[in-house]
Amino acid sequence: MSSEGERHRRRLFLGLQGPRQVARFMLAFLLAQTVAEYAIAQAMAANVPLLLLINVLEAAAIVYYFQHVYRLWRED
Repeated sequence: MSSEGERHRRRLFLGLQGPRQVARFMLAFLLAQTVAEYAIAQAMAANVPLLLLINVLEAAAIVYYFQHVYRLWRED
């Protein structure tokens, strides 16, 4: 017998349904940002605006996922 929670699984982040899917996505996302940041820093000298944009996106992802900011607006 399945419970109500199993039948109506809440989509957690960008349509991903399980905590492992979200964790894998965040790992891949943060890894891609880090690789892009390193490549841009090595290829382009002093490209501060682009690196700043990457850092802001990375910080937002970290705050959202690891600091659980999304829970502030939940009703449950």
